[in-house]
Amino acid sequence: MFEILVVDDEKFIRKGIIAILRRDLNEEVVCLEAKNGIEALEIARRERPNLIVTDIAMPGYNGLDFIKDLKETNKSNNAQIMCMGERVIGIELSKYLVDIWLNCDFAGGSSEPKVNRIIEYEKKYLKDYNKN
Repeated sequence: MFEILVVDDEKFIRKGIIAILRRDLNEEVVCLEAKNGIEALEIARRERPNLIVTDIAMPGYNGLDFIKDLKETNKSNNAQIMCMGERVIGIELSKYLVDIWLNCDFAGGSSEPKVNRIIEYEKKYLKDYNKN
């Protein structure tokens, strides 16, 4: 049995993703759902799904908080995590991803100058994006 946790604060989106998954997947799939990051953390710790599809931009305890806390508890069952959102999240997401990348065994901090350039590009992009 393959378990998928779908996390989104918008019910229409959450139910739509679940409907598509159930329709398109031939194998036995159990779809779990959560309407916010706190609920998702509780379900993920208890059920230990194989795949988590989460919105990033949720009010309050957002998708990044959820992912970070889940990984820190070691109760993620090594789930694959897919993130979604309606637009670029920006600097907070960049910082989070860069922090993970720089602290993993293979990076060793040697790529920090390249990462800083990526962050600067992201800042410029967001500045231009917010003008429009």
